[in-house]
Order: sequence, then C-alpha cells, then structure tokens
Amino acid sequence: MEKQDFIREEISKLLYVSFQDVRGENFGGSDLARLWSLDLQWLSPKESSVLVERLCSTGWLVGDDESLDISPGVETISPTLGWRPLIGDLGKIPEPIIILREKKMENTLPSQRRTSTMAPSLIPSSENIQKKKIGPEIVSHVSKSSGLSEEEVIRRANRKRRALGPISMPIAICLLAREQGLEMSTIVELID
Repeated sequence: MEKQDFIREEISKLLYVSFQDVRGENFGGSDLARLWSLDLQWLSPKESSVLVERLCSTGWLVGDDESLDISPGVETISPTLGWRPLIGDLGKIPEPIIILREKKMENTLPSQRRTSTMAPSLIPSSENIQKKKIGPEIVSHVSKSSGLSEEEVIRRANRKRRALGPISMPIAICLLAREQGLEMSTIVELID
C-alpha cells in the first residue's frame, strides 16, 4: 500500500471514530481537538489542533469552528478493536478521495431510493431517540439534579462512550452522574 493511501485509510478510520455519535450535532474544531488529545489521548493538544486545520484545508472536513462535519462523499472506515491512528507527518495530509453519491442515486430505481416522507419537524432528533432508548427518567433526573440540560447530559454521556469504548449509554450516564457528585442509589434504581 502506498504511503498516501495508508494515510487516507488512517484518516478515514479516525473520522469514523470521531463522528460516530455526533452526526447532526454542533461539534466544532475545538471539540474534535479535545476528543483526540484529552479524551482519547491519541495526539497532543497542539497536534490535534494542527490536524483539525489540515483536515479542513485539504477537504476532509467542512463547516466552521463551531460546527464541523465530514465532507460529503468522503467514505469512513470502521477500525478494528484496539486501533490507534498512525498518521505521522501532519504536514503531509493527502486530499480525500470523494465518492459521488449523485451518480449512484441516478442509477437506482425510484423505489430503491431512501427518502423520508416525514416533514422535517416530525423526524425525531438523535437526542430524543437516545433518550427513549435509555429511558427519559434517568436523563431527566440527572438533568434536574446536576443543573445540566437534557441535551447536555446526552452529549456528555456520548462523549464518555467515545472515550471509554464499548460501554452502554446508561453506564455512561452513571459515570456522568458520579462525576457531578449526584446520589447514585436513585440513579441505579432508575436504571433497574
């Protein structure tokens, strides 16, 4: 495998891990740099900031500092268990290979295309979906007891899941509650 192809593959894996639970949320450059340096401890804070800038300038990421996302057409790759990025020289980031999705859509029959017939306001948000999966009681309790909004509770729990690996959302919320100094017996009862 050529070095440029290897770096592209590593970046694709890095973006898959980084944006796995935050698609559609406000996730800026500083959040991404903090994830790589403090949460996952893969890079130093300076290297993380430089990498965010390079990925934006080479076309891997789009948006602004407040809200970044993976560029349309950039394919991400699910890494194997225990993977760590091996990007190397941050000054030599290759441009991504963009896959045009429009052509794929033109070649499919209308019945094969995935479109939503729901009005945008009726499509459930990712926070509401996650809140239903873990139970609204625990999210509401941690939110009221800690003074955080429900969206912030879910966002921080998702961040813990990304940092710690394969843990369930209720456990991530328990860790957040413990971090906030909340009484754990009530929270454990709500999970049961």
